[in-house]
Amino acid sequence: MPRLQSATSREQSYRAGYDRDIVESGRVGSTLMDNFTSEIQDFDPDAAFNRRLTAAQESFKRQFTRDVEALRGSQVRRGRTNTGFAFQDEDRLFEDMAGRFAEVSGSAALTTAGMDMDRLALIGAHGERASDRAMSARGGEYHTLRGQRLQDQADRRQMWGNIAGGLGSAIGAIWGRG
Repeated sequence: MPRLQSATSREQSYRAGYDRDIVESGRVGSTLMDNFTSEIQDFDPDAAFNRRLTAAQESFKRQFTRDVEALRGSQVRRGRTNTGFAFQDEDRLFEDMAGRFAEVSGSAALTTAGMDMDRLALIGAHGERASDRAMSARGGEYHTLRGQRLQDQADRRQMWGNIAGGLGSAIGAIWGRG
């Protein structure tokens, strides 16, 4: 008998540890999913685009200032400062810089749209997975409860069958003696 109690207590201890681990992993998983959902929903691709555009503007301003200074220095050396060619050179430099800025901002806008689509896809996929998990859990619960109900019915039928069989045997034994 002590051996049976020892095995039972080990099983109970294992089961308690298992239950604690399940609860803990469920809590951690729930926290991580909540954080994921919050971060994805709070992410603002437009803010990222604006930061990228502001950084690009600052970079292009610095580069344009250096390029204009270098151009004016070369114009002085070539004697083009008081001619219409100097203004044409500066206009061309400005147009080149504006074209490159337009390329960068257009690329950033496309990237932003892609980030927003990815964000929406992640939210949708997360919702779908959560729904699937909930439906699977409910389906599993339903099948477990249904299986238990069917087993209980079978156990009751067997019990009544055993009772009826025992009564029949008892009656047969009594009638057989009589």
